Parts: sequence; C-alpha cells; structure tokens
Amino acid sequence: MKEINNIVMKNIFNKTFLLAITLSLAACFDLEKTDPNQQNEDTFWTNQDQLESGVYACYDVLQIYWRDVAQWLYCGLSDEGTNEFPYEFYDVFRFRGDDLNRFQDTWIVMYNMIGRAYQVIERAPDISGAKVSQITAEARFFVALGYYHLQLVFGDHVAYVDGIQSPADRPPRAEAGQIYEMMEEQLELAIPDLPLASEYRDSDYGRITKGAAQAMLGKVHMQQGEYAEAEALFEQVINSGEYELLDDFEDNFRNLNTINSEAILTTNFVSFGTEGNEANDWNLRPMFFSMVESNGAYGDVQATNFILESFQTENDADGDPDPRLDATIFHENSSRLYYGEPWEFWYAEVPNPDIVSGFYKYSEQEIVATNDGQLIDQMAGTNFNLIRYADVLLLYAEALNATGSTGEAYDYVDEVRERSNMNPLSVVKPGLSQSEFLEQLKHERLVELAGELVRFDDLKRWGDYSSSNTNDPNFETFTDGKNDVGPIPQIELDLNPNLIQNPNY
Repeated sequence: MKEINNIVMKNIFNKTFLLAITLSLAACFDLEKTDPNQQNEDTFWTNQDQLESGVYACYDVLQIYWRDVAQWLYCGLSDEGTNEFPYEFYDVFRFRGDDLNRFQDTWIVMYNMIGRAYQVIERAPDISGAKVSQITAEARFFVALGYYHLQLVFGDHVAYVDGIQSPADRPPRAEAGQIYEMMEEQLELAIPDLPLASEYRDSDYGRITKGAAQAMLGKVHMQQGEYAEAEALFEQVINSGEYELLDDFEDNFRNLNTINSEAILTTNFVSFGTEGNEANDWNLRPMFFSMVESNGAYGDVQATNFILESFQTENDADGDPDPRLDATIFHENSSRLYYGEPWEFWYAEVPNPDIVSGFYKYSEQEIVATNDGQLIDQMAGTNFNLIRYADVLLLYAEALNATGSTGEAYDYVDEVRERSNMNPLSVVKPGLSQSEFLEQLKHERLVELAGELVRFDDLKRWGDYSSSNTNDPNFETFTDGKNDVGPIPQIELDLNPNLIQNPNY
C-alpha cells in the first residue's frame, strides 16, 4: 500500500477537504473565494479516481491518530500504562486532570474521518465505475470506526453527524444507543461490497477488507454485550481462511516490509515520510514508551508493574519465561537492549523506583537511527495493527464462553497460547466455569495484546474501568460517574448548543 501512502498525503487533500470535515473543525477556517483555476468541491467529484482519492484521505487519518494520540490515550488511561514524570500526562493518567489536548485531538480527528467518509458516501451515487461500490463500502467502514472511538472515549452523547456538514450546521446530541445503531448500519451495508484480503493487489495492502469490517462489527456487538451476534461474525472471519497466526509472535511488531497474514486491520506507516522527507515522517511511536526521557527518547508512557507481574505467573512448556514477555516490555531481566543500552541505564533515571519496565513492543529497535548514541526522532515505520487475528480468536473465545460454550472456547485460546510455546489451557486449567474462564481470558488477552491499545476497550466491556480496579495504583484517584468517559472539548460545547458536557466535568 505504499502507493496509498504516497497518494493520501498529497496537497490535493489540503485543498479539497478543508470543507469536508465536520462541525468540530468548521470554525477553524475562514471562508474565502476559491481561485477558479484550482479544484474545489464542485469541480472535484466527477469520476471514480477522485472518489477513490476521497477515501484515501480517510486512510490518512489512521496515520494521524495512531502515530501518537491513540498511544498516549489508550495506554495511559488503562491499567497497562502510567507516567512518572511531572509533565502533561502525570495528572491525566491519575484521573486528576483533564488533558483537553488529547481528548480534543480525538474528537477532531474522528469527526475529520467521519466527515471525509461522508463526502465519499454522498457523492458516490452520482459517479459511475466498477469500484464505486467498494470505495463507498470503505468509506462506510471509516464512519463506523470513527464513531467506535468517539463512543469509547466520550460515551453515548456525542454529536450525531449523519451526512456532509456545513459550517452553519449544529448536529444534535446522540441519544443512548444511537451511535451503536449508526455503526451497525454502516458496517452491515459495507460488508457485502468489500473484497476479501486475498482479492486485493499486494500494492493495496492495508485497505479495508470484508474481514476487517466483520471483525469491527463483532467488536461493536461485544461492547454492547451482544455476544451471540459477535460470535457469528468472528466465526465468519475465522472460517474465511484469509488469516492465520504468524509463526513468530514478534514478527507482528517488526518492520519487515511484508504482507502480514495475521493483520486484519492495519495502519500503514513509512520510514521517511510520504514524500521521502525525514522531517515529514508520520510515525513517532518509538520515542514515547521508554522508561525515562533520555538519549532522545521521550519517556511519556511507562508500562505498569501489572504487566510484568502477569507474565510472571506462568512459564512456557520448556519451563522458561513466556517468550512474549521480552517482546512486549523491557524489564530488569530482559534478554534485550533498549536502543543499545541495558536496563540499568534506563532504570537509573526513573523518578519512581517502583516502576521497573517500559514497552518494548513496536519500539522499532532494529531501524531507529542513532547519532553518537542519541536517538533521532521521526525515523521509524512499522505498520500498527488495530485488529489482528489473535485478537479475534480471543474475542471469539470470549463470545463462546458468554453464550455457554466454554468447552469449545478452549480451542481458540489454545491456538494463541501454543504459538508462543505455552501449554494448552485445556491441559493446565481444564473444566473452568464460565466466570473462571472469563477471568483467565482477561489474563490471556493481557499477555498477548498488552501495548496494542485494546486494553481500554476490554476494561470498559468487562465493567473493570472503575475505581475498583486494583491493577494500577493510578485508579485510586478514579472518580466513578466522571472518569468513565472523557470531557467533551469546551470549544465544541461553545459552538454547538445541542451538546451537553459529560457529568462532573
């Protein structure tokens, strides 16, 4: 999909989509007359290629959000990440401050995605071409994806945008359940017109597939406790034969420049920017997750001890530590170096000596450049997987367990465990009850998926996102009835009188 990466950031989108975004950005732009020699909304949407360019602009948003905002927000606000430095995230991760920048970024970026997608959806009926239905389906997926994350962060009552917006529009406040209905409708319409992963050319790797939409719809149902509906969708993904676990767990997080058969939904990044310019690189992930701010690393998010402790509860089939441990976090007994330095180097400057690990997963160790031992910013490019096959296998097991098929659910947990040389759960813990199996599954999802930004979803789905969470000391200052959701940005409340701030902000 490098051709998409090269296309999606072209200047045409800076001109064409200034008015494509929704109300959340409308106030940021002055309305001026357009040079008649330049393309505008009225002259741009005339053929299939332009429609496809419109959906490429939605892929652009994936890079924008999952390069940094999602990393900070979903790790730091869950029990897998913390911040120990007296900077902007310290109080936010302790639920003592409202970092309006991160919440506002989420609001703006997701409505940006939704607005761009509606441009495609509403203009597609007037355009002919063999790929129009597929392009429209991709856009529908992006509407659902945008709303999924708005719902996740802000709850039910966000702005209900169901089409192209003008600067004068003031969309209504969504009612409870309305956003879920919107997501379900868009994904159900999209699925029939999306290709299978194997039907795309290699150069289109990373585009939305039927499997991605089915998995996404399954996640939507899971968050609502609709396990039978989710089970059916995950079963379709598994039985499609389109995806498989990689032989090596860690290959999911390395820059191998190959098509990943485990990735169901991925965000493509490039190493030297879309125009070959290092200064324009869109992947900043590797700098954020070191134990301390040192040697050019930012140290914005450290791993909680809960992750390390979770890995230490069980050895693999050979009696050695779970091989996923060193591939996930950097810790005292790690077999790795972290940007060329041992654990002692990084731990020496940690302000809280009780914090003993940092994230290793997605840290780009092999390709981040250094200069006299100092890391050089903006020099990484590993694709980030939003949904991978192991995640779907575990979600399917969770849905099976919830619908009373616990015995069957063991098979899918075992498939994930055995890839990492862990003894089958059916051998080490046979005959678990439904509630016991769910507790075990919480552990399985953590050790397999820590640092992949799904823990936030999981905690909310399980009802564990509350002050009763004892995995992370930061939750001691969690306020039930407030921190369950984030604050709606004040600028949006000022612009739109139909919106109401979430409780207790």
